[in-house]
Amino acid sequence: MIDTLADGARGVADDLSASELLASIKASCDLEHAEAARQLVLAARWADLHPPESIHDAASFTVPG
Repeated sequence: MIDTLADGARGVADDLSASELLASIKASCDLEHAEAARQLVLAARWADLHPPESIHDAASFTVPG
């Protein structure tokens, strides 16, 4: 697996200066943080759609006896 990832990265990092490489890493981190924030917003929306009061409407499973 690492070889597959390395094949795609060949010729990319070597072509960048140190400052360009750091800028690329920062841009990747910024994208990662933006996606994490998006996931939190979606989770909050899901929570709004499923308030604690709706727990009584949830499916329940009982064992006979």
